[in-house]
Amino acid sequence: MQISEVVVTKPGGITTAECLCKQVPMIIINPIPGQEQKNTDFLLGHGVAVRAERSVDVVNYVDEFLHNPEKLRRMRDAAAKFSRPSSSLDAARAIIGMLQQPNTSSRGVVTASTAVP
Repeated sequence: MQISEVVVTKPGGITTAECLCKQVPMIIINPIPGQEQKNTDFLLGHGVAVRAERSVDVVNYVDEFLHNPEKLRRMRDAAAKFSRPSSSLDAARAIIGMLQQPNTSSRGVVTASTAVP
């Protein structure tokens, strides 16, 4: 994905996160109702993606991007605003921080002091 100019995809969570992280614009096809539709609405609303209703639309968008690299650059810039390349590391640090806190609850929360190796 890192060497891609654009990705033609369904807007699932992992693909969307990776496209944002790598700042790759998306051509969205066939989002399913629910989370993918919400992702589509968000991405379209922030100029990170376009939506292809038909296969010919994909061809037209690719052609447009080839002839209008400035539009592709604007979409990359929009994706950069939502890029969180260190989110996995940030989450791991937060979890470790929680595990290192003393257990002040009796709700069965596993802490570093009670975890089984």
